[in-house]
Order: sequence, then C-alpha cells, then structure tokens
Amino acid sequence: KKRKRTLPDGELAIDITLPEPPSKKALRKLKKTASTADPNAPTPNTTSPTTSIPQTHGIGATQNRSKYGVWIGNLTFTTTESQVREFLTSPGSTGEAGSKREVPPPPGLEIGRINLPTKKAWNKTSRKEELQNQGFAYVDFSIPEGVSWAVKYKSEMYLGSRKVLIKDANNFEGRPAKAEAANADAGFDRAMGSGGGGAAGRNPPSKILFVGNLPFETTDEEIREHFSFAGTIQNVRLARFEDSGKCKGFGFLDFNSIEEVELAMKGASLDDPPMPGEDGVPVEGKEEVRLQRERKKLRGDRRYFKGRLVRMEFGEDAEARYKKRWG
Repeated sequence: KKRKRTLPDGELAIDITLPEPPSKKALRKLKKTASTADPNAPTPNTTSPTTSIPQTHGIGATQNRSKYGVWIGNLTFTTTESQVREFLTSPGSTGEAGSKREVPPPPGLEIGRINLPTKKAWNKTSRKEELQNQGFAYVDFSIPEGVSWAVKYKSEMYLGSRKVLIKDANNFEGRPAKAEAANADAGFDRAMGSGGGGAAGRNPPSKILFVGNLPFETTDEEIREHFSFAGTIQNVRLARFEDSGKCKGFGFLDFNSIEEVELAMKGASLDDPPMPGEDGVPVEGKEEVRLQRERKKLRGDRRYFKGRLVRMEFGEDAEARYKKRWG
C-alpha cells in the first residue's frame, strides 16, 4: 500500500485575489500576544492594514506644534505636566511688592502640547533611579496673546519652590553669538592655561572668589581647607546637582577682604616671607635663586586642587548683582 499521497498531474494554480498569508514572524508575534490577551477579545486580522492613531499626550506624542509657544526654565526635577498646566492657567501678577495685582489669562487661552523632557536620574531620597524632568519645558498656546501674557505676567513667579523663567519659544536672544562664544572660550583658555590659574574677569574686585574646574566629589570642608592659606573664609557656597548632591564643578568663597582674594588668586599667603624678585627684594646669589624657584613652585601648587588647575576670578557681590537686576 502506498503511503505517499499522489497529486493529480497538472500545473500548480495560484489565486492572486486571496489575501497574503502572514509570515512566520507575524505568526509568532500573534501567538505571543494571544497568550496574554483577553480570550473573549476578537482576533486581530494580520492581513488587513492597520491605522495608527496619533498620540496627543505623554511619551511619543505626535500632536502638531503650535507657533504660539513658550519655554519655561528653572523647574524642579520633580515638576509634573499637571503642575505646569495648572500654573499657566492661574492668574499672573504685576507691580512691585505691596502693590501687586492679579492679571487673569487672556480669553480663549487653551494649552495644547506640553513637552517636558525627562531622563533617568538617581534619587538620593529614595536611593533608586527614577524618571525626572530636565528642568525645563515647552508649552504651546492656542492664541498669540497667551505668549505675551505668560512672558510678562508669569515669568519670575514661583512654581513650587522656584522662580521660573519664561521666554518666547522663538526668542533666541539669550544665546551668545558665535564671536562672543569664541571670545569667552579664549578668555577661559587664558585663565586656565599655563602661567596662572587666576584672572580678574569682568567683575570688579570684591571679597568673593569664584572657583571653577573643581572635581564633582569636592566638599565644602576640602575647598575651605585648601584655600585657608590666603586668609579667613567666612562662607563656602558650592553649586550642587539637585538629584545627586554632587558639586557642579564651581562655587564661591567669601573672604574677609579683597586682599585675601588677590592672595588666593596668586597662590600666596601673608605668612610667606618676601620672595626674591618681588617688592624690591634683590635676587643675589644661588640661595636667593633657589628660594625664588621654591616659592614660585609653592604658589603654583596652591593653584591646583586635586591635580586640577583651578579657575579663579572675582565673584559678583550682592550689591552689584542688585544694581544690575533692579537698577
């Protein structure tokens, strides 16, 4: 008895009007989704084209951008989309302290897209990685009056624990020009190059010393101890990341006098004996030359912190900052 099936002679006929059978990959995917899906739910047709519905909220939103938008900066890393929406729909304020008045949103204002970029970051409170925003957001309005209202009456208001900065999303005046950026880089190179880690900078002399190019692991105690050779440090203010608490690489030291700040920039101390070649001290003989080299090396070493040349310049004091902001 024959076990093999015999087929009738003739050509193989293919009906091109029938739907294309699913591929092996599609069948595996269908089998995988069917095991977790509701058994009473209808089986999707793998041969029919699918229509994608555009998302308007959340990750992967494809809602069209409006040309009436604002940029919001200085947000806390825990600010949510609902908080931003509530903030921009509440009345703004105008006037000085004691005479402020509320300014409601313009009629017909609606908030469309809210783009709040996020990333995974370490939360030192919960001691685990969490999804946090990056400190800024883009918000689209339905009318152009919403942009001018938000910039004028909502900027510099508190959202949570911070004053936020609001700008027109199409306004790029805050970005430096290419020539200015090149000059800034050249000034930084001069300050950080060989021959000195200090530069006077743009600020007038003050009792505040700006220090940059610090390691992220720098602590207040370490930086205070390192610069104690120049004088008494009243306060140490290191800029820190909100999520990790590590140093951002720069900070400010408050000294008792401008002279102490200048000594710190030079790497000198009031306790150091006069160095040959300075203040009229003559350089005579091999001993003076040797002392001059040693003290120059000591001053150079003081300008380094943990193997890094510290960028130093005068910091902006509170009075100058107040005049610059309020006139």
